[in-house]
Amino acid sequence: MISRIRGTVLERAGNRLTIDVQGMGYEITVTPDVLSSARIDSSIDLFTHVVIREDAWTIYGFSSPESRAHFLLLQSVNGVGPKVAFSIVCVLA
Repeated sequence: MISRIRGTVLERAGNRLTIDVQGMGYEITVTPDVLSSARIDSSIDLFTHVVIREDAWTIYGFSSPESRAHFLLLQSVNGVGPKVAFSIVCVLA
């Protein structure tokens, strides 16, 4: 699993960043605090969680291991998937 990504911000689109890591671009869905501090061509270090579904792979990026832990804890609640958990973490961030 990809638990941390460090690289350079290439693009911003909505709530996603594209991060260049040694020539490979990763599209990462990030929290508002990460998005507000991310600048094109600046370095960034994210704590991540990858969700693999039949139709998509999604990488969620967080500014701290605690935010990621909250995201994972929320998903342990019945009926709460990654999208809902991420929305809750975004409100708390």
